Amino acid sequence: MPENGVIQVIPGGRINAEIAVYRLDGAYYATDDPVHHDMAALPQVEVVDGQIFCPLHGGAFAIRTEKATEVPCRQPLKIYKVVAVGDELFADPS
Repeated sequence: MPENGVIQVIPGGRINAEIAVYRLDGAYYATDDPVHHDMAALPQVEVVDGQIFCPLHGGAFAIRTEKATEVPCRQPLKIYKVVAVGDELFADPS
C-alpha cells in the first residue's frame, strides 16, 4: 500500500461492515469505512494531512484519532488496532 494510501477490506463474518486500512508515515491504521455511501468508494477518497475526505459530502475524519473534523460528519469512527505479522496486517476488532 502506498504512503497516504487507503484500501477497503471486508472482514469475515461481518455483513455490510467494511474496514478502511490506511498507511500514514509508515504506520498502519484501521477504522470503519468512513464513506460507505452507495455512490462513494474508498478509492475515490482523498487522504490529506492525516485526514480522510468524503468525495460526496466533503466531511472528514482524522485517521489517527477517529474524530470527525469537517461537517456533516459528527460522530467519531470506530478505530481498530493494526497488528503486522510478517507481510500480513490484521485489524483487531476489540
